[in-house]
Amino acid sequence: MAGRARVEVRKFLDRPPTPRISNPLETWEELKYEYRYFYKVAMKYLPLLATSIASERLFSRSGLIIDDHGSRLTSDHLSMRIFLAFLSKKNVGFVSII
Repeated sequence: MAGRARVEVRKFLDRPPTPRISNPLETWEELKYEYRYFYKVAMKYLPLLATSIASERLFSRSGLIIDDHGSRLTSDHLSMRIFLAFLSKKNVGFVSII
């Protein structure tokens, strides 16, 4: 199997690139018989939604904590306040401070 996978990798890398406007899931459906091993990997990872919602939410909440008075917080105290802000009623039964 490792030998076949290597051949498949070489064959795939020699292919011309797929146009950027194409749908990658549809493209892989067309290629699934030609690249059997790659197809399995593609179907495992392509459908995943790449997002940074959690980090964006953290950044937004941090901005609410750092106001005119909060701008004097040390980094340790800011980290503690951000942590406490996420101890919401939904997560662990506490009320959020924001």
